[in-house]
Amino acid sequence: MKLSTTFGLLFIALLFVDTIWCKKKKHSKRFNPNEGFGNPLGNSRVLLARSSAFEAGGGIGNELFAVMSTLGVARKLRRRPVFALRAPYFNGVSESSLWTIASYFPQLVPAHMIDNQNIYNNKTFWKEGNDDLGISPCCKYVEPTKALRDNKKKVARFNGGYLQSYKYFYPYRRELNQKLLTNAPAFTKMSEALVPKSVLQPGQQRICIHTKRGSFLGNYHQATTKKFLDRTVEHFRNPKAQIILFGDDVHWLKDQLPALRRKFQRITIADKEGIPDVATWFFFRKHCHKVVLSASSSTSGWWAAYFAQMQRPGVQVFYNKKFAKSQDYLNQKEDKDYFLPGWKPLDFENGDD
Repeated sequence: MKLSTTFGLLFIALLFVDTIWCKKKKHSKRFNPNEGFGNPLGNSRVLLARSSAFEAGGGIGNELFAVMSTLGVARKLRRRPVFALRAPYFNGVSESSLWTIASYFPQLVPAHMIDNQNIYNNKTFWKEGNDDLGISPCCKYVEPTKALRDNKKKVARFNGGYLQSYKYFYPYRRELNQKLLTNAPAFTKMSEALVPKSVLQPGQQRICIHTKRGSFLGNYHQATTKKFLDRTVEHFRNPKAQIILFGDDVHWLKDQLPALRRKFQRITIADKEGIPDVATWFFFRKHCHKVVLSASSSTSGWWAAYFAQMQRPGVQVFYNKKFAKSQDYLNQKEDKDYFLPGWKPLDFENGDD
């Protein structure tokens, strides 16, 4: 009788331990940060995200930095990133930005990252301000675990600014890069229409120069200048080279072409009329052997260079050492946080045109 009672008690104890272990296993699985960005993580803690890049209507380069860095910050903090479409700050411009990223890179912003049910549109979330991290510099890395003031909160509010540092997402780049390449075959084919077929012939060393004028012509950014472009062509010309110019102002590039061709004949301007910046990135990814960022604060140019090296680490990247005209802007940047290791500065004189 005593023996059976002992076995019975032992069985009940083992059953109890097994039940507790299963519950712990289920609970730990819910919060496991290593399971990937695609996992909703059940009811885990939330990083409620916003971005100046969204609210100010930035270009797609700014928007992609904001999303990629937000995902990296959330992973580092072991939180689920959420973009709340009906939150007080989320305006039409913000929603349009998220639509753009989700359209080009659908796996980057899955359904569980989007709240359209007003779950987080509660004034208690915003009565003490709208940011629990305080990461404001555009182009400097701030360690998220040190920035978060109270990691015990179930919902941490994050006004991410522009977040233009690769260090936020680089540790998770393998998984994130796969999401960026979801539509790579189609995008790459379409991007090849940017240049004549002859430019894509094997045996050529394609040097892709990214230019930016337009909104960079003021006193804040450093636009591509005639002098920098001239010296870049002089520096990189060689018998096997094929130089391709990409940029937002094709008319300006065409004006420079006669003088440039007196230095080097094999120069082509990519016909980007009506083509999104994403097409340029996928062209760089497959066809460029060297990349030059002549307006180095252009985030579209930055992503073109990033895509070029994504699966071809041997691609060389060079950038204009003169990053910006505004000292306020320069104070928000650290080269080591913005430019990837191995990217090389070009210290050419720019001129002031």
